[in-house]
Amino acid sequence: MKKLFTLGSILLAAALTLCCAGCGEEASSKEETTSSASSKATADELTDFDGTVKTDLSKLHEVDYENGNAFAGAWKITEGQGDQFQSFTFVFDGKDNAYMMIGSMGYCGKYELNEDTKTFGTQQAVGLNGTYTYTFSDDNNTVELYDTETKLTTKMQKLVSFTFIPRAEPDSEIDPALLGAWKDESGGYIYFEDNGIMYETQKAISFTFYTYSAKNGVVDNTYYMLEAEKGSYQYKVDGDKLTYNGYTYTRISADELV
Repeated sequence: MKKLFTLGSILLAAALTLCCAGCGEEASSKEETTSSASSKATADELTDFDGTVKTDLSKLHEVDYENGNAFAGAWKITEGQGDQFQSFTFVFDGKDNAYMMIGSMGYCGKYELNEDTKTFGTQQAVGLNGTYTYTFSDDNNTVELYDTETKLTTKMQKLVSFTFIPRAEPDSEIDPALLGAWKDESGGYIYFEDNGIMYETQKAISFTFYTYSAKNGVVDNTYYMLEAEKGSYQYKVDGDKLTYNGYTYTRISADELV
């Protein structure tokens, strides 16, 4: 199936989160919640099919830690309203883009911040949805949100480091014809890196990072939610056209992914 993660999959992830509350999760091994400074995720460089370097994978959903606003970074709900969704990570880019992450899968949203009135607003499918007043701790690593409508509070902890890009398998098989960026007629994008990382997005809706291996016309890939989710999909490359899992894509510049 084509991976377009919409409200149904968000609610499924939320349901799984509730069912697995208290269970260990693979994504948590890549996160830290101590009080030292946040750091950027790093990744291999993104290239066009001809090998021209364009950007790196982390810049596709980059957080501006240096010049962004007070919420720039990745946060976990720890107490209060929405604390049943602790498996989700809420990432704010320091401007106005918000990403609700679970594993290597993200849902796109927006947020707004008025530092004069100390109000914060965002509409996420679960966990955070409304207008809040906020109070930061002295070290700015925790924040308490007060929902102006429900009158309930939510506490969040800032993560020291966070990455939604999985680590590529060392034995990944790569088909050079598949490498680079592709776009379908409905606005879906996929990108195959030569290190075994695959990226798929429906802009402004959702995105997913995978590990992958391609051989004999079949892509085997894995993404992460509460656990590893594996799939196998047939593909064929003919010039600047790619047929992948029954959908037709046209080769584009990697610039168009950003």
